Amino acid sequence: MGVYAEWARNQSLSVGKYWEKRFRTKTVLWVFFVLALRRAHVNRAGLIGTASIMRFCWIGCLRIRFKINRLGLPHLPIGQFSAQYNLVNAYSCILRFDVNTWRKRRMANVGTLPMEDRKVTLREVAEFADNLEPFSDNLREQILAPRPRKLAPFYTISELAEMCNLTRQQIQYLVTKGEGGLPPGTLNGNGRSRTFTLPEVRVWVKMASDIYQTRLDDGDGTFKGKVLTTAQLKGGSAKTTTTVCLAQALTLLGRKVLLVDLDPQASASELCGLYAEKEISGDDTVLPYIYDQNVEGGLGASVQSTYWDGLDIIPGHTFLYGAEFLLPARQKTIQGYRFWAVLREGLEPLRSQYDYILIDTSPSLSYMNLNALLAADALVMPMIPENLDFISSLAFWRLFSDVAEDFLPYEEDKVYDFISILLSKVDYGKTSSAPVVRQWAQSAYGRWLDPFEIPASSVMSGGALSFSTALDVVSTHSTAKSLQRVRQPMMQYAKWLDDMFVKSWKESA
Repeated sequence: MGVYAEWARNQSLSVGKYWEKRFRTKTVLWVFFVLALRRAHVNRAGLIGTASIMRFCWIGCLRIRFKINRLGLPHLPIGQFSAQYNLVNAYSCILRFDVNTWRKRRMANVGTLPMEDRKVTLREVAEFADNLEPFSDNLREQILAPRPRKLAPFYTISELAEMCNLTRQQIQYLVTKGEGGLPPGTLNGNGRSRTFTLPEVRVWVKMASDIYQTRLDDGDGTFKGKVLTTAQLKGGSAKTTTTVCLAQALTLLGRKVLLVDLDPQASASELCGLYAEKEISGDDTVLPYIYDQNVEGGLGASVQSTYWDGLDIIPGHTFLYGAEFLLPARQKTIQGYRFWAVLREGLEPLRSQYDYILIDTSPSLSYMNLNALLAADALVMPMIPENLDFISSLAFWRLFSDVAEDFLPYEEDKVYDFISILLSKVDYGKTSSAPVVRQWAQSAYGRWLDPFEIPASSVMSGGALSFSTALDVVSTHSTAKSLQRVRQPMMQYAKWLDDMFVKSWKESA
């Protein structure tokens, strides 16, 4: 054991001297490096990190010296090491003080910068908007590449079976039988998988499902579709996304839907595959009818088809702001003019052509939005369960009541079939405010608050970048579950809304 201990002491001495020499050499190099940095006036913020590294190296040397001291090996006096470390530590503090002084001096100089002229004229604003158009066009092409036009999705047998409330075996049997005019779909790959287009799915739903089909196809003109308006005072509440998703979901129930975009931002039109700035003009919107109720064709002249079978649209445009000046002006100058009933009268002939007419409004309570609210048979308010959104929703009803007070004597018979508050973008995280706000909403809205909730989804954030909705975004193996979490409650909500009106349709049949 004595021989081994002596050998170990010699080895430790060699190792200790090696690391001591290595750390001391590196520390000296770091000191010269820092001095060079200071002399070169480079970014001084990095000196703090450099000083920390220096102290780390010296602390490492100090620890090694303690270990050598434990073994009783020859070493430099510990006081000398302490003095050297204190010197480096003091120098690093000087560096830190120097950096902080430099930062404060730099912040102080901000207030002494010469003030530049930031005035902007209206003409310059117009020129700026013109210069943004090429950028907007290029960005849109990049977002929608490689397909600048939206395409409706394809559906598998499993998805078709779920929508028709049938089994896969029943779908296969009906396809093989080839009777009843049901489309067979398209065989893919080795012939074992089969897909269906959106028009084919809608035919299956109408002919093979147990969903009640309206008398719209009878064409006798006695059927009256329902008008739903989505409204919210606060922007970013998923109002437009909810409107378009709801319209798409209703078409998957076999309904024919018309979407009226009253938002000058025309986001609903974009989601329906239209390029609002390039393909739409003011004459394509509701404006011609708002300006002249005797215009040829009425509102029907502005209806356009979309990429989604069963969904038509009257698109929006920035020119819709013009109606906000026209309607109050006519209210003052024309005797007996009812500005709040213009849209309702224009939609009346279209109600016999569609099962549903959905109106997407802007996040405000404008004259056009008042038209939409008074034209509706039912109101839907999407609301994110957060504090400000909840307070904003309460303010909407107070403001609507105050504004509508002037024409309430003319609308005594106005009745809504229902008002639905739909929680959207619900965050179920531990730190979410949704549980608290949900309780507030239950206390405030009572039976208006429906049990359906649309969860927040990162997949839909990516879908928004490609102008997609939860029902037409391309599903992959990794996103299938996340998309299903959004699609399922939306389809359930659409089915619930449809069932609410089916009851009245059956009674009037």
